[in-house]
Amino acid sequence: MLAIAAMAVQINDVARGVHTAGFAVAYVVLRSFMLGLYWRACRAVPEARPLIRFYGGGYSVGAAIWLLSLAFDTPARYVVWGIALVLELSLPPLSTRLHRRIPTSASHLPERWALFTLIVLGEAVVAVALETSGAHWRLASATAAVLGFAAVAAVWWLYFDRQAGVVLRGTTLSVVVYSYAHLPLLIGLAATSAGLRLLIARAGDDHLGAGPSAALLGGVLLYLVSLVATRSVTVTGPRRLGVSLKLGAAAVILALLLVEAAIPPVALAGALALVLAAVVWVERTMMPAA
Repeated sequence: MLAIAAMAVQINDVARGVHTAGFAVAYVVLRSFMLGLYWRACRAVPEARPLIRFYGGGYSVGAAIWLLSLAFDTPARYVVWGIALVLELSLPPLSTRLHRRIPTSASHLPERWALFTLIVLGEAVVAVALETSGAHWRLASATAAVLGFAAVAAVWWLYFDRQAGVVLRGTTLSVVVYSYAHLPLLIGLAATSAGLRLLIARAGDDHLGAGPSAALLGGVLLYLVSLVATRSVTVTGPRRLGVSLKLGAAAVILALLLVEAAIPPVALAGALALVLAAVVWVERTMMPAA
């Protein structure tokens, strides 16, 4: 957690091209802790050693590339980071043969991703609280905060209402799809969090603006599409209606994004909250949990 905190406090500086060396060192320290845990697991679980060696070796190379990035100046240093991240993110699909010999727990993985998603969703709630704490209390700002929170609550419901019953199919492909679909899902939630802060700050303007609208609406759009992908590899709930419902909501949100310049921020937030609330209502009334 200390290493993560060190990365977090430097991220704004990294966006401006400064203190990038400290950020890289903090990342390597974080990876080193993980490698230590892999070493411990390798000693404790002999039957999993081939899989542990594969991931441990891959992450070791990734950490070495991050250290190598210290020899470069920005922006070339960012390119080296990208190479390291591509290597690290490619490890799961490259380990499919090992996973067939050493299966991943079908119940443990969804629970871990659900917890991770809950943490990222909490950031959206924090964003609403932080922005309202520093904003001048106007009716527009307060209304935007309430509508933004309502949208986050609907997003939370769409994920966790059926998460408790999720069980992955017993295939390596399902594990890979489920895991990788969560990456854009979490990116979408993070973008939504940033968009919410900008929404509250600009609630009194004529329109939200292309960038903030892309963060807010585009984040929710990416979230919904990714949610469909994660549900495609589970065995709970009637899928066809749920997929059509979420893709339909995504199409409406995309339409809102295209015409955002003609819609006031509060009205845009209201439309988003209304669309998400409608999806929740339909799922609760027409799609009983399996």
